[in-house]
Amino acid sequence: MTTTLRISELREHSCLLPDGSLGMTSRPITGRLCVGQHVLNALVTPRGSLSWARDRGLDVRQLEHADLSALEIRRWETAIAAEAKRVDFVRTAAARLTLDEERGWMLEVPLVLTDGSALTVQVAISEAVAAFTGA
Repeated sequence: MTTTLRISELREHSCLLPDGSLGMTSRPITGRLCVGQHVLNALVTPRGSLSWARDRGLDVRQLEHADLSALEIRRWETAIAAEAKRVDFVRTAAARLTLDEERGWMLEVPLVLTDGSALTVQVAISEAVAAFTGA
């Protein structure tokens, strides 16, 4: 007999400190935030470094001082969306990479989860901070 886990049953500890920077905490999170955190982990971790999925990872932090053409931006957005879609419970994902004059590269990854709910993962790459909206 196979037991199927639902999004509402997901539980783990947050990897976002109160200021939005990455780091382990003892603060529990549940549901959609867990899915968002898995997407975030896949996007800020070099391929091969995720113990639970050695074939995953796309480290967007390498974009910190990048000078990208429009074509390169589209390629990164395509790769980011594809990596996000590989995370369990993600039905669809898109990516928008923009350069903010003051903050540097900004990434937004809107997700639609398998339960129909929506969540957006936001990353300020140069500042190494992240947030989830719609949770």
